[in-house]
Amino acid sequence: MSRPKLTYTFVNPNTAEVTADALLKVFIEANRPKADAAIRRALQEPDAPQEVPPEQRPSIRKELAALRAEAAAQAHNCPTPGDAPPEQSERT
Repeated sequence: MSRPKLTYTFVNPNTAEVTADALLKVFIEANRPKADAAIRRALQEPDAPQEVPPEQRPSIRKELAALRAEAAAQAHNCPTPGDAPPEQSERT
């Protein structure tokens, strides 16, 4: 026995923003048990990532300096676009 197809029609004098906000609140409330269960599972997992304390976080300036130094080293070792690779230049 098949079920009839459900169709929903919203007759709403509100603006699209108000309607979207109301629907969002309904969807959030409907999914709250799933979200709560997912949060509980994540907190109970022993392998769950822990937040790093601020004093152990590397500073962004240090990270940027390291990335710039790495990029400069790579640029120094890379041939310029017009240069041929060394094995091709030796054969000619």
